[in-house]
Amino acid sequence: MSLAVWAAVFAISFALGVPVAFGMIASSVIYFLMAGIDLVHFGVVVVLNLMIGLITPPFGMLLFILSGLSKTPLSAIIKETLPFVAVLIVVLFLCTYVPDVVLFLPKMLGQ
Repeated sequence: MSLAVWAAVFAISFALGVPVAFGMIASSVIYFLMAGIDLVHFGVVVVLNLMIGLITPPFGMLLFILSGLSKTPLSAIIKETLPFVAVLIVVLFLCTYVPDVVLFLPKMLGQ
């Protein structure tokens, strides 16, 4: 396909996708506010989950990137990351079940 066709496809997809995405974001924010879920707390929990998912097998994308860059076998990298994964899981449980750990600073600053 030519560049003009790709540009047209992108423009149409963007024009249709942005309002749908904004609608989904707005409805989820309203849902979280109505359910009493703090968005800062939710964001921290999601980011911690993503960090754990990126460094654990079988789909640990960061493991493959690190293995390719350092020319180290994947099994050696996995063995070295296990203590960090354990710490991340403990921190995730702590942040999930004790929200004041995450919300201490925002509450102190008055948000």
